[in-house]
Amino acid sequence: MGKIFLAPPNKIYESTFKTYVNSYKEVNDSHYFGIYEKALEDFDLYLSSLDEASKGINIGDWVATSTFWLVDEDEVVGVARVRHEEVFEAGHIGYDIAPRYRGRGYGKQILKLVLIEASKRGFDEVVITIREDNLASKQIAKACDAVWIEQFYDEKSMETRDRYSISTAKYRKVNIFNKKSIITGLLTMAVLTTSVYALDKNEAFKDLFDNKSQYLEESSTHPQRSAQLNGIKATLVSMAGDEKNAYFVIDFENTNGRAFKGNNIAFEQFQIKINRPKFVWFNQNIGVENSGSGMSWRVVNSENEDFGKKPRLFVVMSENDKIAGETGEIVIENIIEELNPVSLDNLSKSKLDLYKLYTESTANYKQTIVDNSEEIKWAKENKDDMYQTEYENNIPSHKLQPRGLDRQMFEDLDGVFIDNIAFVDGKLHIVTRFINQRQSFGPTLSQKVQGKGSSQTDINPIYNIFESASNQDSSYGYYVYDISTPEELKQYDLSGWYSKELNKTQGVWKIPFNANYKVTNKKIKLDEKIKIDDEESIVESLSISPISIELNLNGKNPNNGYVNLKVFDKSGSEIFLNGGSNMSSKTKATYVWTFMEPVDINAINKIVIEGNEIILKN
Repeated sequence: MGKIFLAPPNKIYESTFKTYVNSYKEVNDSHYFGIYEKALEDFDLYLSSLDEASKGINIGDWVATSTFWLVDEDEVVGVARVRHEEVFEAGHIGYDIAPRYRGRGYGKQILKLVLIEASKRGFDEVVITIREDNLASKQIAKACDAVWIEQFYDEKSMETRDRYSISTAKYRKVNIFNKKSIITGLLTMAVLTTSVYALDKNEAFKDLFDNKSQYLEESSTHPQRSAQLNGIKATLVSMAGDEKNAYFVIDFENTNGRAFKGNNIAFEQFQIKINRPKFVWFNQNIGVENSGSGMSWRVVNSENEDFGKKPRLFVVMSENDKIAGETGEIVIENIIEELNPVSLDNLSKSKLDLYKLYTESTANYKQTIVDNSEEIKWAKENKDDMYQTEYENNIPSHKLQPRGLDRQMFEDLDGVFIDNIAFVDGKLHIVTRFINQRQSFGPTLSQKVQGKGSSQTDINPIYNIFESASNQDSSYGYYVYDISTPEELKQYDLSGWYSKELNKTQGVWKIPFNANYKVTNKKIKLDEKIKIDDEESIVESLSISPISIELNLNGKNPNNGYVNLKVFDKSGSEIFLNGGSNMSSKTKATYVWTFMEPVDINAINKIVIEGNEIILKN
């Protein structure tokens, strides 16, 4: 993130806003593309319509609405709206972030900024509505102190939504400084931050969870244990946990003062080992944000300037056996600095001419086309959520064999090549090759802009699959595009997204730890009878800590070992859960979920298991 601000719609952002609109088309989001599509047809007329809407002109049965664009440096990354009156199904304010920028912190930024705009218009309180299953937006709203009001069904959109209210009081303060006072303030802040870091042991969790870090104070420990090798120091700053779950916060520093490159760190291997007679360990290849069996993680400051100085990794570990009181070791092998992901448009303009390559490739070479019926058969036999009808319909009947063209796509994208290109069964087929697993890309074809005022159309692949080469030194990507002739191909340039390894520091960092934090689990005996799939079960007990909830169930093991659980606090607000673990037999099961944020265990007063409501008595 660079300089971020809300700007009123303006002609100077025409190009970047059109890119914003097309980003919804790329992901087949007809809802948001439909909202903004008119900007592609006549940008000046679109701006005029927004201006009229802010004045209540030509709005039909809607309400006057002011629109703002979230700008990062000079690029539009989001849109916010302030409605001058409350609309029941939509509230006072709404916002959306471009698909390619989601998950990077822009949602929280745009909501805070639009709340400032709402306060300027005299709103003491605003209402927002959020789709029931949009957990990310709910977390953003709660981070801005949203209070749940009610849930309702919107017949127009055929969606269940939740209504929240947010006070604008904290967003009214405006401090005006002269240049001298700004500099003095920044210097003072830097000194305070340094001293606070030294004095406040819970700094890492405050940085992650703000005021909710208070719920971890009893159950946290701050080892400050480090491993230093080849110019990089890895430090286990803080831990918190309960009997079977734990948080780990790990900072990385370059001891030679060099800034970390890119926007992410990754590892060729990351292990958390627990020392016990029966050896248990978790081993994951960690990327920007992912999760594996028993472990989830994210680089928490990849979006700000602190990343270059001190990347911070937050890891959540869930176990079926005890963690609390055990000793263990974090083992990190080979630290990678990378860009992930970045637009191909940020690369040099010296990119490969696909049409020219196609003509060269077909002039003196007979393509090898192979039958692909085995993949079609496999997809039909193994149909599940990953293989829907649309995917099946787009599996090509025949495929190209890798050829070895190895034409570099961009001058500054090393190690990523076009391996083969041809038309097969009336569709464009492209085979790509990249030479290491730490570099990959997702290509799209962008229509060449013909003249001033023209809009750009992107074509995403209708089929793609990745395969490792037999020698394991490289991987292949196979893409099929709905382009049927070479003449049509002339109209398109290569575009898309890529991730790239910028630096690798070899070595193995080992950090020993002692999970000697205090366990503060609250255990509740229930023996409540419920019905799941028309079968009677008994909820024997719960164990709740600030970071997890454990459920013990006696009865038929339902849903292949999984149950749906919802947790609510005394205000009626839902407390959101991450995945967890389970141990089950035919008649007994123990389920463990971690909370998305630390919770006040005394505030939880209701759970709903597969539709069965149970009130908890404190």
